[in-house]
Amino acid sequence: MKKVILELDRFDFETKKDLAKLIANFLKLQIAGVNPLVEYIFSFHEQYLELVIKNYALKEFTFCSGVLLRAFLGSEKLHKILLDIALLTKLAGFITDATFDVASDTIESFTVITII
Repeated sequence: MKKVILELDRFDFETKKDLAKLIANFLKLQIAGVNPLVEYIFSFHEQYLELVIKNYALKEFTFCSGVLLRAFLGSEKLHKILLDIALLTKLAGFITDATFDVASDTIESFTVITII
């Protein structure tokens, strides 16, 4: 999964969107009451969450980053990590971005993080 996120720039917008939705659907998959992808991301959470939040700065990744971030929130384990003040501070920095797409998607993600 990390390779997919790292290589997103190689795909066109529609493919990026589809990949983000595919990963979001895998995050909902449970096998015997355990979600293997959530467990995998949880074990390497700093790498994935930092990468997804960092990609907010790039306009062409904003939509994908938002979809992934909000999908991570479906897991209580990953949601608790996202409540870390350092990650919230980084994310909050994008709310004032001059680009409407970045600012609006960040506000949506920030709202979901704080409301759930």
